[in-house]
Amino acid sequence: MDDRERRAAGYSQGNVPVTPPGLDAIYSACRRLYPDQPNPLQVTALVKYWSMPISKVYQWVQKLLCSRV
Repeated sequence: MDDRERRAAGYSQGNVPVTPPGLDAIYSACRRLYPDQPNPLQVTALVKYWSMPISKVYQWVQKLLCSRV
């Protein structure tokens, strides 16, 4: 049984993990690759998928405002 299966087996239906399993798997792999890393892992999205419609509107408004000057 690998790390991921062992962690998943510990969760019941009502018990939700704090860290998503996919992200936890990435953390585990990084800890194995870089055991002496003193800093905690930091993760950020490269693409802000939660704000795309608003970002597109903002870009459009900026383009309009800049073209009027």
